[in-house]
Amino acid sequence: MDNLEMMQLLFSKLDEKLKQQTLTITTSVTKNVLEAMDEKIKTMMEENTMLKSKTTNFPQNSFPRLPTRLVPAGALDQNPPAKRCETFKIGTLNTKTFPRRLVTAEEYDHNPPQGYEDKTQLKNNIIYICTYNVRSLLAENRLPELDQVLDKIKYDIIGLSEVKIEGIKIEQYRNYILMYRGDKSGSNGVGFIVNSNLKKNIIDFTTYSDRVVRLDIQCDTTVLNIIQAYAPIERAKEEAVERFYNQVTQALSNTGKHVIILGDFNSKIGLPLPEEHKICGQYGYGERNERGERLLQFCYTNKFVISNTIFKKPQKRKWTWLSPNGKTKNEIDFILIKDKRFITNFEILSPKFPSDHRMLRISYKLQQTKKKRKFLRTKNKTFLPIESNVMGMIVTRELAGNPTTENINNHYKTIVSAIQKSTSYLPTNAIKKDQDCNTINNNILKLINEREKLKNTWPRSDIEKKRLKKLYRKIKKKIIERKNKIKMKLIESELETRGSTKNSQKSYKKEWMHSIKTKSGETITNRQSILLSATDFYKKLYSENQQTNPVDLNINQIHDQEQVPCFLLDEVESAISRMKKNKSPGEDGITTDMLIATAEQWAPHLTNIFNKILEREKNTRSLDTFNNNTHIQERRLQTNR
Repeated sequence: MDNLEMMQLLFSKLDEKLKQQTLTITTSVTKNVLEAMDEKIKTMMEENTMLKSKTTNFPQNSFPRLPTRLVPAGALDQNPPAKRCETFKIGTLNTKTFPRRLVTAEEYDHNPPQGYEDKTQLKNNIIYICTYNVRSLLAENRLPELDQVLDKIKYDIIGLSEVKIEGIKIEQYRNYILMYRGDKSGSNGVGFIVNSNLKKNIIDFTTYSDRVVRLDIQCDTTVLNIIQAYAPIERAKEEAVERFYNQVTQALSNTGKHVIILGDFNSKIGLPLPEEHKICGQYGYGERNERGERLLQFCYTNKFVISNTIFKKPQKRKWTWLSPNGKTKNEIDFILIKDKRFITNFEILSPKFPSDHRMLRISYKLQQTKKKRKFLRTKNKTFLPIESNVMGMIVTRELAGNPTTENINNHYKTIVSAIQKSTSYLPTNAIKKDQDCNTINNNILKLINEREKLKNTWPRSDIEKKRLKKLYRKIKKKIIERKNKIKMKLIESELETRGSTKNSQKSYKKEWMHSIKTKSGETITNRQSILLSATDFYKKLYSENQQTNPVDLNINQIHDQEQVPCFLLDEVESAISRMKKNKSPGEDGITTDMLIATAEQWAPHLTNIFNKILEREKNTRSLDTFNNNTHIQERRLQTNR
């Protein structure tokens, strides 16, 4: 027992010594870091003062004089300067204000947002339209893998065949909007992927069956009607083929001159004949079959041109489908257009995606261009502890150099400028892009590249075949694990920033309302009509004409009875700590993270401002009650006389 007690005493003494050593080390390290930061800030301040003195003493005649324009006050500037934009530099960012606003659907916006780039405009007035048979998006790993492939492809709209997901849905993801229809899980299914830059241009998404859907989209002044089709396979009955072409004809109703039909037609047109110059170009691939004759007949009837035959391409860039044994190659996917003058290029791409089809892409030239406006964005950033300490020191110094004044507005402006200056001394690499948010990481990419090499190897040995099967299973498993991990991270970040998991799913995927029923029972799929009907509903719901029971309250009497206490510093600090993160800043460019990082320094000043406003309000209220009481006494004296 004596030995055990001695051992316990020795351990306790060792723990005490270790605690003392760690305390001394941490204090010395923090002291050294703060001293080093003070020296850096001093040198930077000296350099700034030197630069200011040099710029003030610099001769003004050395700069070329720019002509200035005078505009009368209140007049509308018809020709504003092209590159005029107020910016405020925060660290390495040019933080530009004017956050984007959400407004209700109205015929005219009285206060339109200014100073942002309209991303709905297309570069060089060209829209890139693709079609791709994905061979199922039903499994969990398929869509993330397709997302990784699309990051390397230039596209605006992609028509999808064989989606094989049941239901009619419109889902918004990080970079695109996915819309589809499927009547049975694991069978057929068609849809579209629309680049997120064009999400406001979507007019309507109409479905006719799980083989034919139509997308109406506004591009500048042009309305494009794009029909995605997936024809029955070659061994299907003739009735199914006729039903398919009838549905495509039905989708052509109420369309303009910019109509595009694309998809997997399971037809081979082969080499075009000279008498087919109206619907085909000079170039083809392979041999023609009966389904090819049926497709050409449809093009004759509806005056469509097959874009696959317009441009001369190498034979290896013509085929669109590869047989499982890798020996047979056919051209069975097509893009049909009304006028070949609008198409500037046709390409066949080979994305690294597990499908036996290749992607088709056309460059479609529109008629009119519009000028762009700059999109101004302020990025949110979580500051490190050492950055928060530096920012706090700068705020303290700025507020100490500007003593508090009785003028509330000047006092408030001093606090704002101090917070703004606090980020100007941060290092250049203060803001880093989060690289850990992609579903397909580098390890999965290596496996995908290995799978693509084995896919393109002919003939394959037994070992290579086994390895290829193993890679398919391994990639699927890794993608699902990675996807679940990212979802958990999103939930954790939402819990930290907002205290709930309500928006965690929305940050990954948002589901749109694809249709709505009116009072008359009519189903609407037009995006603008859905927005207008929803706006009308909420206007009526929150209208001022609602019957409410008015309550007579003597506000002055209540205020007289209730003594409003002064604001406490703890209340202000608690309110600052509860502020929601990842929110757009105001015109001053100050984010929530900046406020929280420097709250300890400027919160007492803000408390002082609140109490000044409260005291002023009390004085004005007491003066009003005094005037009311004197007025009542005068009236009583007059009545007594």
